Amino acid sequence: MKKKKVILSLFMAVSVLSLVYLKSQRNGIKSELVLSNIEALASGEDGENYRCLGLGSLDCPQISTKVAYIRIL
Repeated sequence: MKKKKVILSLFMAVSVLSLVYLKSQRNGIKSELVLSNIEALASGEDGENYRCLGLGSLDCPQISTKVAYIRIL
């Protein structure tokens, strides 16, 4: 009877540890996906770099404010 309890306890411990490990691996993938999406949104759709200078009537593609000059790098 004591041997069965020990075996059952070991089985339960291995099961719980396996579930925790799998859960942490799954969360890692989500975090990687979220970071990739944030990076893609931050870089813009066209992939070009702009430098916006001054105050004026042009719409800056990066910060959506009115600027005087837009320089493509």
